[in-house]
Amino acid sequence: MDPGETDAPPPGGWFGLRVLPAGWMRGLLTTVTGLVTVVVALGDLASAWVVGVLPVTVGAMVAYHEVLERLIHPAGNETLVGGPASAQNPPGDQAVR
Repeated sequence: MDPGETDAPPPGGWFGLRVLPAGWMRGLLTTVTGLVTVVVALGDLASAWVVGVLPVTVGAMVAYHEVLERLIHPAGNETLVGGPASAQNPPGDQAVR
């Protein structure tokens, strides 16, 4: 093995996912998904399989969103932070303010 080669996954994991929300967002998503799953399962609205399937489904939906975002906005085509108005108008222009 060459010194430059490692077995570490690339940034974003093996699937290249870039979703890294803030810690409170991850906690909120996990908590809400867990609570909804338990309420649905205990209320006999669905079978007990929902406890395992619903969190996996939420993860799959997030991954699917990432794939769609990459198809719509390729890596070399990032937009500016200020949006289209700041890209077309100089910084001192009244339309930007």
